[in-house]
Amino acid sequence: MAARRTETLGEAAGRQGARSRTAPRASARVPGPRSGRGAPRDTRVRAARPLLLGAGALLVAGAVADEARGTGLGWVFTLAAALAAALATLACSRAQSWWAFALPPWVIAVAGLTAQLLADSSAKGGNAATSMTTALHWANDTFPAMVAAETSALAVLTFRTVRSRRYRRAVHA
Repeated sequence: MAARRTETLGEAAGRQGARSRTAPRASARVPGPRSGRGAPRDTRVRAARPLLLGAGALLVAGAVADEARGTGLGWVFTLAAALAAALATLACSRAQSWWAFALPPWVIAVAGLTAQLLADSSAKGGNAATSMTTALHWANDTFPAMVAAETSALAVLTFRTVRSRRYRRAVHA
């Protein structure tokens, strides 16, 4: 039996040239990145924009409607804030759901303060005591809207959690 000479890796690389330095036909063995991985996130963001813009427009419309009635921020603003929070909660993903619960009080405070600053002519000029009284009045007006928004956001988050658990049970049963 004649001994066959085995070829070393270095000799094979020298014979194949520069192509051997890269993994030969790596694309045949290792699948490339999936092209669909980025698409669901982009689609989700695009689908969420109209809901978030609708929620903001609804909140502004509620503030304008209540201020136009001349009674300050009341039940129309409160209902608009609850619906806007529900829409914003529906627009967010599961990973971002904490924003849906943390952000409504801040947004409502800014919207209420802006609406009352634009509509209230007595707040434009006055001393510090008048300004503090007016600020307390604004906080008092926006508090029911904050509570309604937090309650509706919590209700939507609870509904989503219960629905996903039922779905998991139905699929894995």
